[in-house]
Amino acid sequence: MLRISATPPMPVRVLDPAGAEYHRAFQTFLASTDQKRVAEDQLSTVLRRLPHRRLFVDVGAGDGATTSRLARHFQRTLAIEPNADRHDALREACPDAELLPGTIAEVHPDTPADLVLCSDVLCHVPRRSWAETSHRMLDWLADGGELLVVLQNPDSDCQRLVRHFTGVHLDLAELRDELNRDGVVAEVETLTSHVQAGTLADVVVIAEFLLSMAPLDELGPPDRRDLEVYVRRAFADYSGGFSFTCTQDFLRVRRAD
Repeated sequence: MLRISATPPMPVRVLDPAGAEYHRAFQTFLASTDQKRVAEDQLSTVLRRLPHRRLFVDVGAGDGATTSRLARHFQRTLAIEPNADRHDALREACPDAELLPGTIAEVHPDTPADLVLCSDVLCHVPRRSWAETSHRMLDWLADGGELLVVLQNPDSDCQRLVRHFTGVHLDLAELRDELNRDGVVAEVETLTSHVQAGTLADVVVIAEFLLSMAPLDELGPPDRRDLEVYVRRAFADYSGGFSFTCTQDFLRVRRAD
């Protein structure tokens, strides 16, 4: 009797944050979203309320794109980036920034900072260490300085996708409440942004980028066919393309007066 074997699994790619495929997926995401514009508008608001602009510290500076946009507003910039594969791009984008090649736990700025930006970094930090990590960055602040932590909102469509396939749930509102109990002034502002993609292929690439920021070691990557079914059901729009939210939370943290 002829046996028909089951279709073998087709797991989505797990992208190495230091690799070229991850960078290309990130560029696909950026080209499809207004998140960058929304974030830049919010950062402009943050800059206006700072009493001084002497030192800016960018935690997890990556390729230096955001670092370079903000550095021009400060007398001095420190870029913290532990991934050596990003250092050349960072130096090219922001040659005047001083590079600290370590993690948050390993470095300490030599001068109090007026702004510490920690964007899309805590997703790589164990949840149990969020408050400790935040307090460490708070210790870097000058009087009147501000720590700004950015993550995608857990109710955004992007994070609903991540949660569906990984079970990972990250919420800056929980960190806000922990810090407030510690006597720190912390508040979250949620700003809506969107992704619009014309093809299923682009949406899958964006999903691979999002999933690569979540711990997949135990569960393993989802099957590509399951991912395609999910995005068709959840994100397909009437134009024949795909629309979904990538809303971000901005956690503003200051020491109590």
